[in-house]
Amino acid sequence: MKNPFAVLGITPEIVARMDNEALYNLVRACYRALQQAHHPDKLRKQTETARRKSTERATEINLAYEKLNWAKDPNLFLLHKERYLKAPRREEKKLRDLQTVLETFIDKQREMADSFWQYLGYSEEEAARPGASSTRSDACSCLKMPVSTTLGIIDVAMRQNVRSEGWATGLGYKEIRFDENSQMYYRLSRQRKFTAVNFIKLIGSIAKDKIDIDALLEKKPLKGVLYIQTQSPVKRSKSSKYLEVLNTIPISEFKWHCLPFLKPDIVEGHYLFSIHRKSSAMDKVFLEGIVSRISKT
Repeated sequence: MKNPFAVLGITPEIVARMDNEALYNLVRACYRALQQAHHPDKLRKQTETARRKSTERATEINLAYEKLNWAKDPNLFLLHKERYLKAPRREEKKLRDLQTVLETFIDKQREMADSFWQYLGYSEEEAARPGASSTRSDACSCLKMPVSTTLGIIDVAMRQNVRSEGWATGLGYKEIRFDENSQMYYRLSRQRKFTAVNFIKLIGSIAKDKIDIDALLEKKPLKGVLYIQTQSPVKRSKSSKYLEVLNTIPISEFKWHCLPFLKPDIVEGHYLFSIHRKSSAMDKVFLEGIVSRISKT
């Protein structure tokens, strides 16, 4: 059987010169790129034989990623890495050719993601400009804001952060309301009143099975005690080695891992994303949470 690194098109030279964390990030990127290349939607116009071969290739890619999933089994990852570095040299040219094809595909995917993001009305260059929040034009106009609608949202990050304390009633549940003019109002966890917000723009939703949200959300070291500000404060005492999960994803990561699956719609059971038109947040995409309810008001 092929080494899983070979299946994903990663050469022994690359494996040898990268540390484990960077190598695993490359494994994930190659896996996602190859997975999209063999997506069922791309096979509809192919012959039955071609579809069968592509399906077999997709299965091989999935199995290879399972063997190299550092997050689940680092020992198995290291075992295949050690074996691969001892692989025969005759396979290296074939792998280099595959790596060239894969890098070309990845470059095209990145170009498409950049173009789509700019089509939505946003660019990373604009985010870096002084005063970007004041000159920012409305983004993501392809998502039409609802009218006279209330969304029930489950805050994913908060749920992660207080998981060990149990799930207090109402904690991590918020609502977003739109009036007859599509003006947005927020009611955060355990708050009684809605507050109008003008700096948040929803950009769309993604099905939960399309992305690994836990791996994408930013995290920061948790020093001392984490306080969740509600009417009834919840705290969790942890040492500094623990991490606090944030509801943000860097734009560069979002464009690569999420943008291909983003739908200009709001769907129950899907992740809902937004951008915040503030200078301190222009380089992030925000996860509003999981849409648990959509109702007309």
